[in-house]
Amino acid sequence: MSINKPKSFEDFFYSKNNTIKNVEEVSDYADKHNNSIEPYDNYMFCPECHVAKLSFVHKTLQKRAFLRKIPSTDHGRKCSYRYDYASKKTTIEYFTQLQNYQVKDKIDSMMRLLFKSHNSEDELSNFTGKRSTDFEDNPMTITNVSKDNKVLKSLRRKRFSVWFDKADINNLYVFYGKVKLKVIKKEKK
Repeated sequence: MSINKPKSFEDFFYSKNNTIKNVEEVSDYADKHNNSIEPYDNYMFCPECHVAKLSFVHKTLQKRAFLRKIPSTDHGRKCSYRYDYASKKTTIEYFTQLQNYQVKDKIDSMMRLLFKSHNSEDELSNFTGKRSTDFEDNPMTITNVSKDNKVLKSLRRKRFSVWFDKADINNLYVFYGKVKLKVIKKEKK
């Protein structure tokens, strides 16, 4: 059984210039400016829905810096961060019942969402709930069906460049980030 960690954010929507930034940028700025985050304060929002306001938690000797939702703000209606995380069992059951093309479509949609540096207004309306009424539109949510009850759950995500805590070990994640590949050509001797 895994520990249910509160949601934290590695990335955020920076409303000053409508871009997605990462928490390391804020942490580096704080390190160089006596813990001040003035250029970012009040301009950090959920990277997915751009609605929920985030606050910065400074790093300590044992913990990395992270962002968390300000309790008095809410996520957009369709934002995956609004829902509880899916368990490992639920996630495996969900993907097992999909056809190969459905899994590919889901992963492609996740990658488009996670690698977006700037969401258009049309895409933003999907996650704030202003347009479609289908809550299953979000690629980072899965439906847990049990006894005529449909419950949306959120998939965990983690950028490659962020370290793991002990609580992360037994959970499934959608990993994303920039990686460097090196191709080595080997010939038979």
